[in-house]
Amino acid sequence: MRILSAKFIISMLLIGAFYLPINAYNYLDDVENVTANGMSSAYTIYTGMPYADYVTNFSKLSNWTGVQGSFGIEYYKNNDGNEPVVEKVSVIKENDTIYTFDIHFFTDDYNVARDILKKATANLTNKLGYPQYKKLGLESYQWPTGQHSRVFVSVYQQKPSRTRSADSKYKYHVIIGNVYDMFVL
Repeated sequence: MRILSAKFIISMLLIGAFYLPINAYNYLDDVENVTANGMSSAYTIYTGMPYADYVTNFSKLSNWTGVQGSFGIEYYKNNDGNEPVVEKVSVIKENDTIYTFDIHFFTDDYNVARDILKKATANLTNKLGYPQYKKLGLESYQWPTGQHSRVFVSVYQQKPSRTRSADSKYKYHVIIGNVYDMFVL
């Protein structure tokens, strides 16, 4: 009877562990969510959006932390510090209107960066058609979405930085973005 009880208890513990919610950060789920609609918006951000709305929306989210960046407030997705990827959202604004928004993924693992690139490129190709290859960084693709707008995904190898930002220590940087700018295009 003791052996049966021990087996039963072990079985129940294993079944219980299987059904526990897993709260680990899955960066590929975020890539899927960000690119699901062809980058017409991501995390409630869209080109033409008032900058104040962007700040209001992200300041209400408990799992994102705002940091002053070069072009405005950048938001980092919180993780436990042991994740293979750090995610950041940034915007560029003019006259308090967003005309570029980017979702950044930072990692030290080139295979992780390639997985992010592949997932983003596949999703954006399904929504926007075949991309144009651009020689930027290690690999880059873009999709024209209007006369002065485009969606892009790029992978860069970062040089070590002396800055203390959360992303400066990582070796690879993947950017998924939407830009409207008649001066750049």
